[in-house]
Amino acid sequence: MRYTRVIPPVVLLAALSACTDQTPSFNPTPAPTRPGQVVVIAGSPENYDPPRDGEYAIRSSAQSEGGLAVDSASGAIYLRVVSGSDKPVERIEPDGTLTVFHPKNPGDQLGLTRETLWIMSSYKGVRLSKMSLTSLAETEMLNTGRGHEIEVLDPSGDPLDARKREGLRETWADSRLVIRGDGVPVIVSRAGRLYEVAGPDKIREWNPTGYGEVLGNLTKGADLRPASAVAVGSNGLLILARSGLLQIGDGRARGIRIRMLSHGLPEWSAALPLDDGSTLLLGGTSAAEPDPRPGLVRQNGKLELLTYGKRRRCEGFDGSMGVLASSDPVGTSRMNNGDFVVADQTCGRVYRVRPPRQLAGVPHTR
Repeated sequence: MRYTRVIPPVVLLAALSACTDQTPSFNPTPAPTRPGQVVVIAGSPENYDPPRDGEYAIRSSAQSEGGLAVDSASGAIYLRVVSGSDKPVERIEPDGTLTVFHPKNPGDQLGLTRETLWIMSSYKGVRLSKMSLTSLAETEMLNTGRGHEIEVLDPSGDPLDARKREGLRETWADSRLVIRGDGVPVIVSRAGRLYEVAGPDKIREWNPTGYGEVLGNLTKGADLRPASAVAVGSNGLLILARSGLLQIGDGRARGIRIRMLSHGLPEWSAALPLDDGSTLLLGGTSAAEPDPRPGLVRQNGKLELLTYGKRRRCEGFDGSMGVLASSDPVGTSRMNNGDFVVADQTCGRVYRVRPPRQLAGVPHTR
């Protein structure tokens, strides 16, 4: 006898739904959904192939020695990557795909103003160029190398004489580029002096109220040697160096002395300004400092050391703040919603991070 199998309607509907309403297994635009979460938005560590237009950022190479910027209007992310003898810049589009550029300037520092990508190298001196993102035309703005003359103006706008200009030559190496909130490119020299880019081959010293005194108190006559510089607000900066933090806000300067090397602290290389006025310090993990020890500088200048456990290896990514603490950040930027973007040189990845609402560590006595 032949029997006919009857499938209840509810079971049939569930079976059909399972076939037609499956969750996609690949998300090209991952983003954190909760405070304290870290997600990978670019970089497949095993991929060293040159990046190509149209491929997905999280499946491509994101090996970088530095250079990262975020377009606050579109959310696009610009990253300088290492690809054999070439150093292209890849733009991570809002849909997660790549657009690849090949600027002539090999600099490892990037900045963005309206429709313009700024590129700077400072290995031996300052070489600064800008690239139009519409025409891709590249214009050299500054070159402090031998045989090149630039005009240096003092804070009042008067030109420095040739002798004083020559005295600055040795301070251009290891400078940092930052785009101020008002769109003005600013160069922080190795000595710690601030210069606004005023035009082709022309810079003007910027001397916020109290800056010279604060700089002198931190450096005691030595070079500042800035590790990083980020914009804060419309006219402020946050500069990290071995001797401490320089904060500029509302046209005034403030210094917080840390002295990493002489106090047994990690040599932090990146500073993330948080909404509560404190600063998260990252980097410094090395063979001599195997476990991550990020720092937190409170608004009142007090330093705390944070603990996120043992170092996270690249293959052990777990989306925690321990991943960020274990990174070697060579580029940082901030998105409009408050998330940070961090390029990690160690793992060849770019992270998007939503900072925890509250951070607390062990107070450090300096």
